[in-house]
Amino acid sequence: MACQHENFQCDCQIGRLLHKDGGAVTGYTADIKVKCVDCGVSFRFVGLPAGNHHSEPRVSVDGIELRAPIEPATHEKFLLSASYSIRPPARQ
Repeated sequence: MACQHENFQCDCQIGRLLHKDGGAVTGYTADIKVKCVDCGVSFRFVGLPAGNHHSEPRVSVDGIELRAPIEPATHEKFLLSASYSIRPPARQ
């Protein structure tokens, strides 16, 4: 009987983006992988281009790793391409 993929493991690594070695942090990324715990099959992220980008999600060439830019929710500058519908209130 084929695996029903009912149990998952998600691995996430957070990276800091720098313009140059030793420079200031200019952004963050969450690199995410998902696999079935029962059979070990990795899952692919679909519908995204491959590569790396500082402000748009991408996947690895094989589609197994999602490379998603992230920012602190308290960050004052939000990306213009943000897809969330409710923005936090302006800081006073």
